[in-house]
Amino acid sequence: MNVTKDQDPAYQSKYVITSDMDWASTEIANELLEIFDLYSIRATFFCTHKVSFQKHELALHPYFQASKDEMETLQNLHDIFPKAKGVRAHTLYLHSRLFKMYKKLGIQYDSNYLLPNQQVQPFFISKSILEIPMFFEDDYYLAFRAKEFSVKNLNLNIPGLKVFNFHPIHVYLNTESMSRYEKAKKFCSQLSNLRRYRNNGKGIKTLLVDLLDHLKKKEIETFTLVEINDRWRKK
Repeated sequence: MNVTKDQDPAYQSKYVITSDMDWASTEIANELLEIFDLYSIRATFFCTHKVSFQKHELALHPYFQASKDEMETLQNLHDIFPKAKGVRAHTLYLHSRLFKMYKKLGIQYDSNYLLPNQQVQPFFISKSILEIPMFFEDDYYLAFRAKEFSVKNLNLNIPGLKVFNFHPIHVYLNTESMSRYEKAKKFCSQLSNLRRYRNNGKGIKTLLVDLLDHLKKKEIETFTLVEINDRWRKK
């Protein structure tokens, strides 16, 4: 069946907000959760440890490199989140042998590909696993593109799916450079010390707020990744 640009989800600029937990404490994550609550955002959290964010989708964020048994690593995390349908591995680690493991646990989609500022649409990386690439990732932005921390330089006029990924620690610190993060990260378990490294100017937090202000002003709806997965499969 032929589809027009209006019918093809690749040309419908759907927005998804995601977050890689990366072992962030509740206190650090609350900064991000409060922003999501303020803008009525339902996000997809890729989880490294047990959390209970009732309004949001909870997916898996395994750290495969920390174990010799990848299935065990995945199974242990899936035991905490048995309803999870998605996965994004720590450091965007991916290889084809993982696909059978994902299928065995009922994982339907992966979100490891990073295609910054490009036209993005989902695609199948195996017969059962849908890849849903990222359009924006804060680590990459800080390393290679950080300038004005404004929604104006995010190239939102590009057609296609736009999956954004924000880490709780970068939102908490309002990180504007990787050097700030490198100095601060050793204090992640010492909140009183970590607060000293928060940036009061423009950074990742102000960029996130700028983005959500833009979506609100334009009345643009956001989705979770599992919703994108379900919609794409119906096509």
